[in-house]
Amino acid sequence: EIDPDDKRAQCALWFQQQMRAAVHDLQVQLKTSMRAMLILNSDEILKAFQTLADERNYPVAFGCIAGKDRTGLLACLLHSALGVRKEDIISDYVFTNEAAHHINACNQLAVAMWFEELR
Repeated sequence: EIDPDDKRAQCALWFQQQMRAAVHDLQVQLKTSMRAMLILNSDEILKAFQTLADERNYPVAFGCIAGKDRTGLLACLLHSALGVRKEDIISDYVFTNEAAHHINACNQLAVAMWFEELR
């Protein structure tokens, strides 16, 4: 049995239950993943916001390969905190789909090159 005071364990159980129930519903899977990331990574999100709010760190930038998961969530939260319109936040988040095919192709090429080196 999971300790009711262990929020991370509770979240992990909830996440697994939600993902199993939403096997064919990508929208529910995305919402579930984002909520779980907020709970499971709350310390890291707080550190990121503290870093972004500290003028001694300016200029500051953050990013990753695609920006869909943790980085995308951080960008959405930051945009919201800065008063960006919801429609613009969604548009910016979805824009990373444009890069997904290129990123996937680069990954496939890198894996192929790696396997070639192993021969």
